[in-house]
Amino acid sequence: MSESETPNSPTTARPGFVRLFLQAMGALFLLLIVFGLGVALAFEWWARHDGMDAGEEAVRFEVRRGDSLRTVARRLEEQRISSPEFLNIVLAVRHRLDRRIQPGVYSFAPGTAPLRVLREMAAGQEVPAISVTIPEGWTVEQIARRLETSGAIRSAETFLSLCGDSGTLAEILIPGEDAQGFLFPDTYRFLPETSEAEALQRLTRRFRQVLAEESILPGLNSPHARPLTCLEYVTLASIIEREARGPEEMPLISSVFHNRLKKGMRLDSCATVRYALGQWETPLLFADLEVDSPYNTYRIKGLPPGPICNPGRAALVAAFRPDESDFLYYVYGGEGRHVFSRTLREHEKNARAYHESWKFSAAAVPAGSPPSEAASEK
Repeated sequence: MSESETPNSPTTARPGFVRLFLQAMGALFLLLIVFGLGVALAFEWWARHDGMDAGEEAVRFEVRRGDSLRTVARRLEEQRISSPEFLNIVLAVRHRLDRRIQPGVYSFAPGTAPLRVLREMAAGQEVPAISVTIPEGWTVEQIARRLETSGAIRSAETFLSLCGDSGTLAEILIPGEDAQGFLFPDTYRFLPETSEAEALQRLTRRFRQVLAEESILPGLNSPHARPLTCLEYVTLASIIEREARGPEEMPLISSVFHNRLKKGMRLDSCATVRYALGQWETPLLFADLEVDSPYNTYRIKGLPPGPICNPGRAALVAAFRPDESDFLYYVYGGEGRHVFSRTLREHEKNARAYHESWKFSAAAVPAGSPPSEAASEK
């Protein structure tokens, strides 16, 4: 050994340092392998075992044409079917299912394994959806029966019970004592025997969507409208829906009601009397106008306590944005239109002409028409 190479010199210490470094790197590499295997095993276990707890009932899941894998993965997480979104994507790519997911409506039982969820969507095992059309102007009772008879829900009675449950109404932000007026008429697609709660949520959610689409903010009506609360606004829209013969005349009928409200006149709406009597088809008699009901606008001033039906888009827009007019009366003039007037004298003349033209009995009230304004002038 030369004098320059002492036992503690860097030259002699280097091999020991390198050996220790290599041992440490080997141990770290081994740990990484073990960790990777653990992650892989955990991933495969997750993929093949129970997914998220989605409740007691099957969850409806729809894949729309054009949906990306990321969109599907995100909605799987949002609907608590499989989570998280990132692992859903990794799983689909790992099993080469990312480009095979088929559009359709699927039903997944609570706890369905994530891999099975993806494979069912890749196989295109579509659950036939039920198409249900709800016409404008229907009541909650009519809607409940339609949903039940179509197979969309199990029980109309349960649906109606939810429509009147204060706790349920508070959760879905309905201001009235029941859901009447807030179930938007439209065509919906339901899984067979969808829960009554989900059906109610979908109809009311669509109602709010339409208000947003039309930029309708109850309480901030147009300059030609009398300021109304949300419940009053929907109530008026429901009356317009049942009074009008077509959407084109709804804004003008709305102006009549707004003008009468501003003047403190009774609305004299035959539709409200029909609702109070529970009869929509048979002709009204003048004697029917005396029915004792808070919905009889021939006897009360202002709006009734709540909506008389579920109005469609045109009626909602008309109630919020009435035409500018000074009309106070209207009477049905035949051929799907009403005749409007500014004075009681003009209105009575139009009403007589209607009676003569359509040969109503003296006791019958012309459909969709406030008759003599004697009650409103009291």
